[in-house]
Amino acid sequence: MFRTAIPQAVSLAALTVFPAGAQLSYNLEIIAREGDTVGGVQIDDLQGLDLADNGLLAFAGQSAGAAYVWDATSVLAAQGQMFGGVTLPEFEEETIQINNNGDVAVARYVFGGAPEAGIYTTAGRVGGLGAVIDGQTLSGEVGLSFFLANDGTVTFFNKIDDGRQGIFNNTSLLIADGDTVGSITVTLENGVTFDSLDVDSTGTPYFYFSQDPAPRALLTPSDVIVSAGDVLSGQTIGGLNTSDFAVSENGIVAVAGNTTFPPGDFFAANQNEIIVDENDVIDGEAVGFLFQVDINSNGTLAFINGSGNVFTQDGAVARAGDDVDGLTFDSALTNTLTIAETGQIAFVAELDDNGNTVDAVVLATPILPTGDYNASGQVEQGDLDLVLQNWGLDTDANGVPADWVNDLPSGQIEQTELDGVLQNWGSTSAPDFAGGQVPEPASLALLGLGGLIAALRRH
Repeated sequence: MFRTAIPQAVSLAALTVFPAGAQLSYNLEIIAREGDTVGGVQIDDLQGLDLADNGLLAFAGQSAGAAYVWDATSVLAAQGQMFGGVTLPEFEEETIQINNNGDVAVARYVFGGAPEAGIYTTAGRVGGLGAVIDGQTLSGEVGLSFFLANDGTVTFFNKIDDGRQGIFNNTSLLIADGDTVGSITVTLENGVTFDSLDVDSTGTPYFYFSQDPAPRALLTPSDVIVSAGDVLSGQTIGGLNTSDFAVSENGIVAVAGNTTFPPGDFFAANQNEIIVDENDVIDGEAVGFLFQVDINSNGTLAFINGSGNVFTQDGAVARAGDDVDGLTFDSALTNTLTIAETGQIAFVAELDDNGNTVDAVVLATPILPTGDYNASGQVEQGDLDLVLQNWGLDTDANGVPADWVNDLPSGQIEQTELDGVLQNWGSTSAPDFAGGQVPEPASLALLGLGGLIAALRRH
């Protein structure tokens, strides 16, 4: 089918320009709690979870002493049962991964190595003792940290039988001890911390280097991204938390650490600036210490603050006293926080149930306005760009564009999707948007754009 092209440079320049980072409201939902039975198996203990880019959720824990992975309705993987063509051994429940296709991966880690160690996925086992990748024979010492991409590629730490530590994917050695990045000769950490490895959509791994006397730094195989001694937003980085960083699909990093000036201030930053500082007050509450960070491609930083409450840089997501499906939020557990490209945030929380504390998987879904296709929290230029750059695309035949994560279209992208943007321009809250009114100065720009689209649709 002929696809009409619309110039990508079209912009509603006359429309009001809105600042990034709209404060959102969230719907808090319990997905599962300890004691629930999911897929015929009772959840005795909750440990870890993951959100795919598109919001698919998986969580892990134990039942009757065995490790399991669940989604909201079923068992996805179970210790002692067949998984990816092999019997799944005991695995680490804290570091599971799920991708947009619903594929799951878990790590079998044993300190010092073991024959059964490796990354176990829906498609089969990757790495571990005797595996040969890129001419390198691997040992049984596999790290806890790994990443499952949407195409099924796994990136992971594995020691080589010559004693070097390496980062591999299914087919390649990406970097190893002794390689040089900038002025740093790399000695990799062993990957046993939960969050010491992350990967962007190009397959590039990000990892920490912390060998003295060189400065602690976040690296890729080719670049130093952030390093102790860097100056961001006028503050000098003193140290980085090697178990606390994240990378979005489009390569925005989030790191946590402390500054040397002002001395000892805790912060979270991307590669260009400090996003939040412990002295910041967000939504009426001081940030304090940051326990965990994650970030998506819109630059939305999710974190757990010093009080155990869940925040973004724009406002509170869940804090003590909030109602969660009839229970009361007490605090979020560290090493469980994750944010999806959809803007959804998931975490394991301690909830109060009439004086009893229960752990539960909680999903926070932002209440987004119609037309906020990129889930940024506001209907703005990015949403218009998605429509114009994909004008005429048959989503039934070709799929929905990757960055289009809210109000998913069906059939061709055309007038209905454009109306969603124009009629809701500037909206930030689905229940309270300002009557769908486009700001008055935009009238001429809208008429011009409408004429352009009408002409293009006739061709």
